[in-house]
Amino acid sequence: MKHKNPSNPFRLIRGVLFTLTWLFVAPAISCATLSNVADHAAPHKLFRLTMSAENLPVVKEPVKLLTIEQMEEIRTLFKNERFGALSVMMDKYQSASEADPADEFLISAFLDVFGAPSRDYERLLLKWKETFPYNYQPYLALAQYYYSQGWENRGSQFATETTTEQFQKMEDSFQKAEENLEKALKMKPKLMPAYCMFISMYNAARPEQEENVFIERALELFPHSFLVWSRCIVAKKPRWGGSYDQMQAIAKAAEQFNKANPNLTKLYGFIYADQAWYLKRAKQYSKAIGLLREALAFGERSSLHQEIAKIYYYNLEDYPRALEECNEAIRLGPGAEYYLLRSKIYYKLENYEKSLSDLETANRVNPFYDEVRKWVKWAGRDLMLQGHKKYKAHHVRAAIGLFNLSLKYNDQDPETYHWRGKAFFDKGDAGSALKDFERALALNPRDFYSVSMIDYIANSEGQFDFSIGYWSRFLKLEPNHSGGYLNRARVYYYKGDFVSCLQDLNQGCRLGNQEACSRINNIKTRGKF
Repeated sequence: MKHKNPSNPFRLIRGVLFTLTWLFVAPAISCATLSNVADHAAPHKLFRLTMSAENLPVVKEPVKLLTIEQMEEIRTLFKNERFGALSVMMDKYQSASEADPADEFLISAFLDVFGAPSRDYERLLLKWKETFPYNYQPYLALAQYYYSQGWENRGSQFATETTTEQFQKMEDSFQKAEENLEKALKMKPKLMPAYCMFISMYNAARPEQEENVFIERALELFPHSFLVWSRCIVAKKPRWGGSYDQMQAIAKAAEQFNKANPNLTKLYGFIYADQAWYLKRAKQYSKAIGLLREALAFGERSSLHQEIAKIYYYNLEDYPRALEECNEAIRLGPGAEYYLLRSKIYYKLENYEKSLSDLETANRVNPFYDEVRKWVKWAGRDLMLQGHKKYKAHHVRAAIGLFNLSLKYNDQDPETYHWRGKAFFDKGDAGSALKDFERALALNPRDFYSVSMIDYIANSEGQFDFSIGYWSRFLKLEPNHSGGYLNRARVYYYKGDFVSCLQDLNQGCRLGNQEACSRINNIKTRGKF
């Protein structure tokens, strides 16, 4: 699809850069009070933007993104080292982005797959580069990996809360990303994602003059790209040393290309969304939501609906409204963070089936999203504690139901298996109880209480050797556990092995177990344990 450019677009873009530089040096003369906020506090005055033109096109429909199935296909090809197929696929998305700016999100989403925090991914990417050293594709994918690692290394805190070591690790990763981007650009100069990465890296770690060089070059090469313009406007946020005057200048300049790419109208929304960020930090939640809705008036963006949903969920605890906004975010794009948030919302609404389904989907979208693992542990433990409370109140069936649900969220928690085993035992189901205690021990072999319950069940059925085996494995791991020797001594006694019984009692007594000491005396004087 070809688009007619306005007259002298490059002169326009250079004019934008001149305006941005002047605005950065000179104090803002409009009502952009927010641009001077140094402590990230809420603004005293709202920046009301102005537009150059009226009746700008507004996009309400989702942008073109990869489906979850397509993401999974890319990961499968990558793990199977189908580097040739991946190179062809990347080139297809890259060519599509060059032909039509509406398709630029596809190449961006394709590359995002390779940003996973996995050393195995780095190994595979290096192998891809070794296999196809004269193709741009592996260099661009490897750059995405190091770029993502750079931000991961830095963390999300303010600069004052970020350590020198974190900054250094970020710089090291960005340096590797830059080296690979330069090689990719030598092979294929018009790589929009490469310039997006450069703008963000230079914004974080380079002087503003160097950042502006890349902004100018990127805008000359990709004047219709929403992704490039959005990186530019984000780089000029007040918290990054810019101002709302600068952000507005970028949005106004992009108006010239709105017919070719209506998504560019969304740039104005970034200004209101950033002000909402300050208001949220100041706990002015209703005002923050109002500004986020004003941002949405310039075009739908899933991240804006997510921010509104987060305020409703975390700050206002209005779960039905949070769900409405999260549904909109997911309609606009299949982000793992959106599915995770909706899973949390469903959890609060006690719709556990849908909550679990969204967790599964979040894992499909991004198998490396660490927040999912943190959440399943929290949810599993929360349900386990609810079950424990029911168990202590002698509501055994209700407790088992909650333990079952807990294990659907996190089936790797030994404590939940232990307590469900206790509940099964109290219910009279010794077989199910035994299986749960064994699962608990498989996850935590040092669990004294689960061994004790296995011991109780086995001894009641005369399976002394079975019980002794568990105590022996436990004591191999915990050789100084006096209670372990005392309990194994008891099994030896009932088995009739009095020599082994006394040996264990003596060992327990030496380790300070007073009951073991008294049992020795009982056996010697009364012949009883």
